[in-house]
Amino acid sequence: MGQDDFEEFLFMVSRDVDEELDEFVWTHGYPEVVRWLNQILSNWIERAGTMSTKDQDRVLWRIGGNPLFLGWKLRHGSDLTLQEQCELVWAAKCVTLAIPHLFGAEEPMETAYFMWWDLLISDVTSPELGAVVLETLSDMSLHPDGRVQYSALHGLGHLQHPGRAAAIDLYLQFHPELATDPWIRQCRDGSVM
Repeated sequence: MGQDDFEEFLFMVSRDVDEELDEFVWTHGYPEVVRWLNQILSNWIERAGTMSTKDQDRVLWRIGGNPLFLGWKLRHGSDLTLQEQCELVWAAKCVTLAIPHLFGAEEPMETAYFMWWDLLISDVTSPELGAVVLETLSDMSLHPDGRVQYSALHGLGHLQHPGRAAAIDLYLQFHPELATDPWIRQCRDGSVM
């Protein structure tokens, strides 16, 4: 069982596949599974474009939550190197940037797209990795699509990094009308839910 089989189970939304995905992790190891996931996430537009939005949501929750808990690989003490963790963050960015391509202009995104960065980065404590995540989310907060901005801002609100407030302040320079928005303030001070 290799990468193709892993993808088949990952995208199998007709039934629970937790046991099969756990078996891939045990058999191949997390670094290999993360390499496969990086390829999948890097090509998220193409892969997700063939699925219903509900199925996209289910697969993203599978990746970010049980059984794969991809965010655990971004924690301090992970078996991934800093470079591998950075590659994971850069691949994860493709999911958020896919939003305008997968959802119509006025169509709301599914919950996993909103929660994506919370699922991945809430436990990031490494200053080096935190800086990469900060830059990634800050850049996406300036994207023209409001849903991409919203997802990135929510992620910033969960990132425990001293540069978070400055990243939100930069966003507010482009959107001064939102300076008193309570949700934006929560993102800025790290109390967002």
